Amino acid sequence: GQYHAAGTTYRLRGVLKTDAKGTFAFQTIKPGHYDNRPRHYHLIVSSPGFVALTTQIYFLGDPLLGPKDSCQPPTCKSGDPGRVIPLKADGTRQGQPHERGTFDVVLVKL
Repeated sequence: GQYHAAGTTYRLRGVLKTDAKGTFAFQTIKPGHYDNRPRHYHLIVSSPGFVALTTQIYFLGDPLLGPKDSCQPPTCKSGDPGRVIPLKADGTRQGQPHERGTFDVVLVKL
């Protein structure tokens, strides 16, 4: 897909808030490969009094993880197991297979 242009409605991006326990969830399409990059989501997580975290979430089993990723450290870290999540089948939604994954975020206090 193509990202939205500045000043336009979000496309393939979103903003959300956690609940009182810090839990968040979102439902979206699985991103595709581009420029020899593994499938991934970009995350920027912030909270007052904490250092903001900018990271990427990758998916276990992607053939472009690690050394095959065209983007290498320090910019991209698809070989870091802490950034790679397994996806598990979770039925179907609107006739399409649905998968679910979990990614824990830990922020550092300022």
